[in-house]
Order: sequence, then C-alpha cells, then structure tokens
Amino acid sequence: AFRFAVRLLLVPEPGQLTGAAAAHLAFYQKAGYSLLSLSDLSEEAAVQAVEEAIQAADVIVDALLGIGMHGQPRGFYADVIRLINNAPRALVFAIDLPSGVAADQANVSLAVCADVTLTIQCPKPSAFLYPARSFYGEVEIVEIGIPPKAIESTGCRCMLWGQAELRNTLSHRAPDSHKGDYGRAVLVGGSREMPGAITMAAKGCLRGGCGLLTVVLPDCIQAMAGAQKNGGPNAS
Repeated sequence: AFRFAVRLLLVPEPGQLTGAAAAHLAFYQKAGYSLLSLSDLSEEAAVQAVEEAIQAADVIVDALLGIGMHGQPRGFYADVIRLINNAPRALVFAIDLPSGVAADQANVSLAVCADVTLTIQCPKPSAFLYPARSFYGEVEIVEIGIPPKAIESTGCRCMLWGQAELRNTLSHRAPDSHKGDYGRAVLVGGSREMPGAITMAAKGCLRGGCGLLTVVLPDCIQAMAGAQKNGGPNAS
C-alpha cells in the first residue's frame, strides 16, 4: 500500500460546504487528518502556503474547480493553477476535469495541465476537443454508481464510439466467402511530392472492410506505395 503524508488545502470556509462535500470532509477529519483552511489567511499568505505545499509534493490532486466553471480563472484560482503547472516534480491528478477546462468547450485560456484525469462516471465532451484535450493527460473513467437510467434521463445525445461499437457495425464473414463478396473500390491519387496520402487512404479503405481494392497512381510512386502494401490479395 502507498503511504502518503496527505496535506489538504481547503479554499472555501469549511462551513460553506454542504451535502456530500461536507460529509466527506467530516470523514477525513474523523480519520485523524488535518487541513489548512486558506480562507483564514490573506490572499498573499494563502498563495504562499499553496506554493510551499506544491514545492514539497510528489503528487498533486487538483479539485479546485468543477464542471460548472465557465470563463477564465481569475485571482487566487489563476495563481494556484500557475503554481501547479510550474510544480518541479509532482505528478498531477485532476478530479473529473482539469481546473480551468469547461466540460463542453474546446477553448482554454488557463487550466491545470494534468498527467491523469479521473473523470467521474461519464467522459466530458471537452476530453475529445482540442486544445482542451491536451490538458487532460491520461483519462480514466471512475464509476460512482449512477444508474444508467438516470444518465439516459438527462437527454444527452452524445455517445462514445469505441471498439465495441465499431465491431457491431462489421458484417459477419463466412469462412468460404470470397473477397469480391464484400465490395470493390477504386482509389485514384498520389503524386511525386505527396505520395503518402494515397497509401494512407488505401490502408484505411482496407481497414474499413473493403473486400477488393484497386489503387490507381503514377508510375513515379508505384514502387514506394507497393513497398507499404499490407492488404495481401485484397489490394492491387
């Protein structure tokens, strides 16, 4: 088991926490851990306390801002985000999404650059939109027990297209079938200056399920394209 010396820096006053946040803070304190309430300090002293903690940290957990954040972080929050991004050696984990990144927007002005983002229950649209995606680092989905029916009732029409969804679209191929049974395609393209595009298109066509592919290209790049052919008898 990992044994970390945990230091919690709380931005709002403890009395402002309600619901699950207040309950988990009570569990944390009952377990014998302490916290530093930054609201008891001046803004300058609070920034100094955060900087000292970051300089000494091996791991930083970013839980500053949540999915309700819109616009550019300002003031104290902006200062803390810059300190996190300048941490000399710490591994940065973001909870749900990096602070400063909006859940549904691509543009980012200032945000935590996380190494790992632990996204709660469902991936956020901005995790697939650049430049916002660059701030997420590695994304891991953490299920917290929200029933699928509850998610469906939100009316969200977004879906994540993964390997399972892709496999469901591919037709079954009988062992005794012929490549001609699965569609024929012709690609025309390529040039001496840009020989790679036609090769990439051909590979994508075969990968997508085309049974028989013919590539028409200039003689000057035929040898180069032929050396990269990996479609076997399905390509010509």
